[in-house]
Amino acid sequence: MSETRRAFRSFVWLLVVVVFFSVLNRVAARLTPLQTLNTHLQAHPVQARRWMLLVSGVGMLGTALLLAASALMSEDSAPQAEATPQRGFPLTDTHGMREFKRGCRAGDWRWDRRWWRWLVMAVGSVLLLLGAFGLFVVLGAPVIKLIALAALGYVLVHTIWAFWRA
Repeated sequence: MSETRRAFRSFVWLLVVVVFFSVLNRVAARLTPLQTLNTHLQAHPVQARRWMLLVSGVGMLGTALLLAASALMSEDSAPQAEATPQRGFPLTDTHGMREFKRGCRAGDWRWDRRWWRWLVMAVGSVLLLLGAFGLFVVLGAPVIKLIALAALGYVLVHTIWAFWRA
C-alpha cells in the first residue's frame, strides 16, 4: 500500500471519528436527563463537590482494596507445607467465571484465604470502576457523561451476563 493511500485512509478515519463525536455531542445535548444533571451540578457547586468527593473516595477505596489483595497475593506466593489438606474446589491463579461461581456456591470463600484475595480484588475492581467513571459523570460535559455511562453500562452488563452464563 502506498504512502498516499495510507495517509488518505488515516484522514478518512479521522473524519469519521470527528463526525461520530459531533453527532454524539448533538445527541447528548438533546438528552434531557444529562442536561438537567449538568445544569444542576453547575448551579450547586457544593453538591457537585460532595459528589466529586464521594466518587473519588469510592475509587480510592477500590484502589486500596486492590493493593491489599496484591499484598495478600505476595504472602500467598510463599511456599507452604504440604501437610495442609486441600478441601472443596481448588482455586488456581488462572480461573474463569465458571470456577469463581462454582467456588462461591460451594462456600470455599469462608475458609480458604486465596478465595478472600479474589473476592477482595473483585470488590476493589468494581469500586475502582464506579469511582473512575463516576468522576467523569460528575465533572464532564453532557457528551462525556454519555460516553462514560455507556461504557460503564456495557462493562457491567457484559460482566453480569458472563457470570450468569457461567
